[in-house]
Amino acid sequence: MSGAKSLWDGYNRIRLDTTLSMVQRSRIQKRSTAMRILAARDSSPLPLTPVQRIMKSQPSPLIYCKKVGKCGRGVFARTSIKKGAVIEECPIIVLSKNDYKEIAKTIVACYVFCWGKDDSLAALALGFGGLYNHATCPNAEFSKRLSTGEIVFRAVKDIEMNEEIRIDYGYPKADDYLGFIL
Repeated sequence: MSGAKSLWDGYNRIRLDTTLSMVQRSRIQKRSTAMRILAARDSSPLPLTPVQRIMKSQPSPLIYCKKVGKCGRGVFARTSIKKGAVIEECPIIVLSKNDYKEIAKTIVACYVFCWGKDDSLAALALGFGGLYNHATCPNAEFSKRLSTGEIVFRAVKDIEMNEEIRIDYGYPKADDYLGFIL
């Protein structure tokens, strides 16, 4: 990467190529300085970029993963979890339509969530997000935070320690469950 410079502005990484004009560089540096000043004045954190959201995410101390008979793996409560409690907040990776066409041919397609306002996109949940098994009477639910690129798992019932945490996959008809109805 000869001829390229990087400038860290405390909010995101901007790559300055040597082909940028002096005016463009000056504008970027002024924006960077203004953002640092605003951040210092305002105690609220700046919004995170998608990469920063993924990097800040930590495994939930409430859960663990282990093998489960015919389901492969499952997510279990490390401790008792009260109804309404957030179990896990998983950052996601949104897949392009071309990527999803390729993934649809693989086992990874079983771990993908519908995404977007109209569910026209697909997303892969990080963390344990793709490992929650299905139940027709689940003890947890998930919701999508489109604005932050996260899927949030929350208890809908009290969950005992070492109990498997299950969600309803939300398929419209039983045939779509691919034999995972438990």
